[in-house]
Amino acid sequence: IYNHVELRAELEAAGHRFRTASDVEVIVHLYEEHGTAFLARLRGMFALALWDARRRRLLLARDRLGIKPLHYAITPDGLHFGSEQKALFASGAVAPQPDVQALGQVFSHARIIGARTFAAGVRRLLPGHWLAWSDGRAETGQWWDAGFPSRHDYDRRATADDWAAGLRDKLAESVRLHLRSDVPVGVFLSGGIDSGLVASHAVRAGARDLLAFVVEVEDPALNEAPLARETAARLGLEVETIPLRVAPEEVIARVATAYGQPFGDSSAIPSMLVSAAAVQRSPCAPSLACRSSSSAPVSYTHLRAHETVLDLVCRLLLE
Repeated sequence: IYNHVELRAELEAAGHRFRTASDVEVIVHLYEEHGTAFLARLRGMFALALWDARRRRLLLARDRLGIKPLHYAITPDGLHFGSEQKALFASGAVAPQPDVQALGQVFSHARIIGARTFAAGVRRLLPGHWLAWSDGRAETGQWWDAGFPSRHDYDRRATADDWAAGLRDKLAESVRLHLRSDVPVGVFLSGGIDSGLVASHAVRAGARDLLAFVVEVEDPALNEAPLARETAARLGLEVETIPLRVAPEEVIARVATAYGQPFGDSSAIPSMLVSAAAVQRSPCAPSLACRSSSSAPVSYTHLRAHETVLDLVCRLLLE
């Protein structure tokens, strides 16, 4: 919970007394103060289960974008839940039987859509949703949605410089909050715009001892290590180069085991390898990483077609 410091101060001012410095304890006090509405106050990535002993009510909740997984199954014996489907299978309450409709989604979309999983009877709690279990009954609700205002609600007086400044401020704030950690933090650095921006803002926020993990591959056409090292040098970051020499087929089984169901994004393979190598090579916990966030403004292809957006992104890089 990245904003736990601010939430703790607010709750202490309201009379709450804390026993630890953990961000997890903030969740309990925030629930006492606001009930289920407390979820909207959290900034972070989480999948949580909270037991209200007075009301004999269990609350499950998942972060806004579903970064952390949460699976559940409702059987005659009650509610079973866990981060991974394997935990439900291990309980013996759910049999690992395939969901035929989910299989059809895999062949059509290269992924399973919505709350279904590859196992019949097991469901995913959707991003930005909660599930309450009480007296043998489940109730679900959505606490957040990625809504966008209509084009008529935007401030048309805002210039490209205004939008650039706003985007820069949001990114800087997000990176600053992500640097809060009980262990040293690293960054996965490629030759792209996204990770370069994140690393730059991390340095500006005071992370001078940030360790940059750079992937190096044998194919010159795919190797971004030279550009990544150049970015790190300009930012004054120490670089840990991780050579990837493993054939993809050697790790496919590990990826399948980790995901627990079909997943059509091949980038999961290098992501797993880099994460494992980083943990082995350094005691820090690399948490600053960009995945496809280059497309937050627009994709690289569209950058070439829209000069206004290109100018905006370039200003973000150079200033």
